[in-house]
Amino acid sequence: MTVALKHLGVHHNHKLVAKLMKQLTLSARIRRQKYRSYRGQLGVIGKNHLKRRFKAS
Repeated sequence: MTVALKHLGVHHNHKLVAKLMKQLTLSARIRRQKYRSYRGQLGVIGKNHLKRRFKAS
């Protein structure tokens, strides 16, 4: 709302705009954040001390 008012040439503090919107029972549409599940590499792969062969047969 503050940005829209700024485009119209009206400059007011965001706190004032929020207070006026609350008095007029106006609410802004809140955008949902995009889901990001990627965390990258989580652990360190240890050395093969027992010389095991990890192959599927």
